Amino acid sequence: MVKLEDVERQSTGNSSRPIGTIQSIAAGFDKIAAQPLLLIPSVLLDLFLWFGPKLTIPSVFEELAKYLITPVGAEEALVEQLRTSFIELGGRVNLFSVISSFPVGISTLMAGRRPIESPLGEPTVVQVANPFLIILLLAVLLLIGQAVGAQFHRLIARQWAPREDVLEEWRASTRAIALASLVFGMAFLVIFGFSLIAVLVSLIMPLFGLMVAFLGFSFMLWAIVYLIFTPHGIIRYKLGVIRAMIESATLVRWNVLPVVGYLGLAYALTYLTNLVWILPHENSWFSLLAIVGHAFVSATLLAGSYAFYQDRRAWLFTLQGAEAQTGIDN
Repeated sequence: MVKLEDVERQSTGNSSRPIGTIQSIAAGFDKIAAQPLLLIPSVLLDLFLWFGPKLTIPSVFEELAKYLITPVGAEEALVEQLRTSFIELGGRVNLFSVISSFPVGISTLMAGRRPIESPLGEPTVVQVANPFLIILLLAVLLLIGQAVGAQFHRLIARQWAPREDVLEEWRASTRAIALASLVFGMAFLVIFGFSLIAVLVSLIMPLFGLMVAFLGFSFMLWAIVYLIFTPHGIIRYKLGVIRAMIESATLVRWNVLPVVGYLGLAYALTYLTNLVWILPHENSWFSLLAIVGHAFVSATLLAGSYAFYQDRRAWLFTLQGAEAQTGIDN
């Protein structure tokens, strides 16, 4: 096990060798194990999504099911089963799950499980059919989720820095909301642009249309990777949204393999542990253990990402300063 004091010493920039992926996760584990109260936000949100009321939109899925394209030669029974499954999904979708959404939301287990039962019986279900009301609810819940998620990020960041070095409460929430608005706005433009190009190209060459769609997906994926540390810069170093995005892209550009390694390992740990967390049935009290386990893993990975970002940022600034000094000397 990596000693926490060694990691913290590296995070001050006193070591020429930046912190690694395993060291970061180990440091995050130690921090969360020492401060189990940090699990409370994730646990409370999961409990709300499990026992609380549901905002569902089955009518939207029923309408979309009518437009599902039937593959050539497919059996009618198979197509009908697909439509039925799609409609059932609409009954499970809970709009409150948007509270845990990207980029600064709190990670939850029940947002992915979409439970419709609990040990206390079936919860209150409110069906929303009005499209304008659905859009309004999604926007409001997204803003709430980002504001609350920013406070959770502050709690994690304070494990690595004094309180005064972390962004203030209200500024953290407002900048998180601004970041989410910018990210989703850019995502909409990218998706709309690539989709339009893909449709136009498909009219001439269907295969190239699929290639355009794949390029759009690849672009979105790499954009996420390059901007993944934007919330860290905002919360930990009080950076503006644009400045934090630029610093995140710069840090990733200088540390592509370590960053991909950290994200890959974090995804693998999340995926493998989720295979265990989904074992209890949604109406079983054993799901409480799964909720706590998921909260611990997700908080550990988030805390580890702050250790990784802080140390890599200090290392990058030291490296850039040395290069600048070398240029002056020459």
